[in-house]
Amino acid sequence: MQDNLFYMSNQYNMSFFNAHQITRSYKKKQKNLIYNTRTKLIFALLLFVQIIQSQCIVNTINADFEYPIVYGSGTFINQNDYPNSNLGWRTTASDNQMEFWTTGGIYNIPAYSGRQFIELNANVASGFYQDFNTSTAIYIDYSFAHRGRLGTDTMVLKAGPPNAPYTEYTVVQTASTSNTDWKLYEGRYIVPAGQIGTRFILTAVSTSNNDPSKGNFLDAINFTTTIDLPTVSGTTAGSTSNTVKKTICYGTPVTLYASGMPGATFFWYDSDENFISQGTSFTTPTLYSNKTYKIKQRNSTGCDSHLLNIEIDVNSLPAPIIIETDATCFPSTAKISNYNPLHAYTFDPDPLTISSDGVITGMREGRTYKVRSIYNGCSSNFSREFIFTDSVVPEIPAIKQTAATCSAPGSSRISNYTAGNLYIFTEAGPQVNTSGVITGMIEGTNYQVAIKTNEGCMSPNTDYFRNASQLITPATPLIIENPATCTAPGSSQISNYAAGNTYNFTPTGPAVRSTGAITGMTETTSYTVTASNAGCTSPGSALFSNANQLAMPATPLITQTNTTYTAPGSIQITNYIAENNYIFTPTGPDVTPTGTITGMAEATFYTVTSGNANCTSPSSQRFYKIDPSCSICNGELQTILQDDFGSGISDRGPQPSSADFTTSYSFSSSGGVGSNSYSLMKNASQVNS
Repeated sequence: MQDNLFYMSNQYNMSFFNAHQITRSYKKKQKNLIYNTRTKLIFALLLFVQIIQSQCIVNTINADFEYPIVYGSGTFINQNDYPNSNLGWRTTASDNQMEFWTTGGIYNIPAYSGRQFIELNANVASGFYQDFNTSTAIYIDYSFAHRGRLGTDTMVLKAGPPNAPYTEYTVVQTASTSNTDWKLYEGRYIVPAGQIGTRFILTAVSTSNNDPSKGNFLDAINFTTTIDLPTVSGTTAGSTSNTVKKTICYGTPVTLYASGMPGATFFWYDSDENFISQGTSFTTPTLYSNKTYKIKQRNSTGCDSHLLNIEIDVNSLPAPIIIETDATCFPSTAKISNYNPLHAYTFDPDPLTISSDGVITGMREGRTYKVRSIYNGCSSNFSREFIFTDSVVPEIPAIKQTAATCSAPGSSRISNYTAGNLYIFTEAGPQVNTSGVITGMIEGTNYQVAIKTNEGCMSPNTDYFRNASQLITPATPLIIENPATCTAPGSSQISNYAAGNTYNFTPTGPAVRSTGAITGMTETTSYTVTASNAGCTSPGSALFSNANQLAMPATPLITQTNTTYTAPGSIQITNYIAENNYIFTPTGPDVTPTGTITGMAEATFYTVTSGNANCTSPSSQRFYKIDPSCSICNGELQTILQDDFGSGISDRGPQPSSADFTTSYSFSSSGGVGSNSYSLMKNASQVNS
């Protein structure tokens, strides 16, 4: 008794406390000893009944964390400041702190249920737990809502005896949830044999930011207990774990037999959970439609199972309905209009066959039949009798078709044509000549044809047939010839190129790109090309060829003659061609018939190009007008010829810097060139420097 009380749910611990307090109050009064003793006995009996019921019922205290009421998210409470009978939950945290949150708060998170929820860790890594009496329970169904705080958080639900180390507990459920919404986790824990008390503890595994004090929100934690569902013999599994099915024949009752735990009592209910019977068996009334019943078992200590749904599937098999067609030009037919492919059918007499649409085949001329259906061991009544009558049917026309070609459309003829019969087409227009050839068909139109005999009997229609249109011959390739340029030879392109065509060149060698551009041509060679598709080839194109690239004039070569004291310098185009046109940049200079450049301005750099009728050469190197006076200005350092310190070409360049004179130079009286090609330098005193 003490063990049971130790593991009793907190609710029933509170009931015991209340009963004890009431009994003590009566003792204090001591007005009537007999009344007082009787009162104690009554409360002791009530307590005993509660203890027995507490073994079957598990109540989760403060499942929604609505106690105590807090007024802001992240509110910390000390578990020792509140009675366990109301708080319900205990924490393993060394500081005894529990962190409560309310709907809204800094993250605007609503509670999953009610107004409040908790964060699994307050300040330190810990667990939340409650203890339950499981001395009789076999299963405990659990559910809890979990949500991440800053991202995806992970926690586990474990279960085990209250006094056992947590390292020996069983991991019942792992929950890993993002912070976008709550997720409800549900499952069932099987209580090990002999485990009269069970502790469920929820502990954090990880948080999104690895801070154990921030993450793993919890709400709506519930535990309920149950025992095994009863077993109903002769049933099969239903659509859910608490549903079984049984099939019976139409218009019959069925007796259901239940079994379960030793000494269990069985209670039967209708589909609306109205009690209808008690015992190990229940016989239904005669059933003509599907019906659902429910059953539960109660063990010897008063624990109830969940309800088991029993779905009775009534196999309603009406007699097959026969639809007949009388024999005319065709044999009579019989069809089962309410045919079900899941049923088996038996005929009397003869075994016959049934097509997928219920048509009966294999009947004999003049014989009378009847049929019934069988399903799941149930048989219907026989159908009405029906008889088969045969008849002569004209042969279906046999269609022979000729495929379309590049020069003619397809054609059709009736290979079993018989003169004297009438041929009826589903579409008006076609005729059949004495050779069986069908004329008057519209290309691409589907037709069927049947034979009608002189007696008025018609054959079935043929399958659909049609004449294909004449195959399309590709258009003659149209060639665009692009003229040669100064930088590239001529090119050719098929302007009406079609991707599905094959192009054949004469002579061979070229190919066509997806853009229609022709590659692989030999310059100045003439070609033709055809386009082919599905066996049809176009006429050849007009002759075409690619011209050679246009000739490019040579770049003008500039030669400069230096100025001396005896003769002025000059600038000459050494590869001058009289027929070419020479263009100067900037404009101004001209070229004499001997290639000499005239008309240049002083202190100006020029380039020149050479052009013929089609192409223009690249620009020449830059060149500069040479001063014919060969004078040296007093008062400044000057270079006369080949200034290696300045522009790199012959000109009057800038004054050299001191860095240019790290080498000593000797000059002759005639102004000879030193090692750095510096001809002559002079200052205001006319002394060589």
